[in-house]
Amino acid sequence: MFRFAVTIAAPKLSKYLGLEVKFCDSKSDECFSTLIRDSIKYREQNGVRGNDFLQLILEARDGQLKKEDHSELNEFEKDAMLTNVEGKV
Repeated sequence: MFRFAVTIAAPKLSKYLGLEVKFCDSKSDECFSTLIRDSIKYREQNGVRGNDFLQLILEARDGQLKKEDHSELNEFEKDAMLTNVEGKV
């Protein structure tokens, strides 16, 4: 339990101290890392945009994420508030 906590809280320290907990074998880890690196490289070279979590990570890395404006309520929220107010009157 201690090794797991140290690995989560301070991964570099746990690796340095030899306390690192491996979540999968090194062969699987290398395969997954290669898959992700190749996907990123392909998307960047070919201008491909995915509709997935990896695309969100890439946009965050490049500072391209757009902040949504929640200042205006959508129609559903307006109707729900109106119904709630009318029901109490």
